[in-house]
Amino acid sequence: MGRKGLNWVKALPEYQNILNEDPKEVLQYKSPFEIYFARKPCDFISDKLVATIANCKPTDPDRNRCFRYAKDVREVAYAATKSCHRRMVNAHLKSNPPS
Repeated sequence: MGRKGLNWVKALPEYQNILNEDPKEVLQYKSPFEIYFARKPCDFISDKLVATIANCKPTDPDRNRCFRYAKDVREVAYAATKSCHRRMVNAHLKSNPPS
């Protein structure tokens, strides 16, 4: 990185966020965070928002809608992963055919 004295231990959480929030082709250009939580990551959460969320009581229809959305997001990502895997295997077999 061109910097002397870089402390990897202190920088690790930042690198973790970069990896978890970076969209991946294998996941239909969604980040691992989006697949796991079925929502985009928030860079900033205020204390007021946290207090509001803590007092929120979602209803069963809300929960069901969120679960269906999460399931749909994960299914699309799974299909994209299978497609990328097939493409990778075919490219490998083309460059290294079996004997």
